[in-house]
Amino acid sequence: MAEEQAKTVVRASIADAAEEHPISSAVELVPMSMAKMILIRTLRVYVQTLVALLLAGGTGAAAQVGVIMPVGDFWALLAASASLSLASAGITFLQNVLELLARLDVTHPAMRA
Repeated sequence: MAEEQAKTVVRASIADAAEEHPISSAVELVPMSMAKMILIRTLRVYVQTLVALLLAGGTGAAAQVGVIMPVGDFWALLAASASLSLASAGITFLQNVLELLARLDVTHPAMRA
C-alpha cells in the first residue's frame, strides 16, 4: 500500500515538473560532415595533450616518471610538447578515418574492394 502511494507521488511530481518546464522545440540538431567531425576530434585531442604536457613539463611532474623535458625555457617546452602532441592527434585521426571506412563498409557494401 505504501509503495503504491509512493509511486503515485513520484509520478505526480514528475508530471508536475513536465508541465512547469516543457521541452523547448527551439532545439535544432545540425548534422556535420564526417570530415568536420574528424577534424574537430583530432584538434581536441591535440589541444588536450598539449595542455597536459605543458602542465606536466612546467610543474616538473614529467621528470618524476622519467620523461626529460626542458623546464626552464618555456619556448623549448612548448616546442617539445607540441611535437609530442602530434602523435596522439595522428592516432586519433587514423582511428576516426578507420571508423569512417567501417561505417561506409556497412552502409555501402558495393564499395568494397
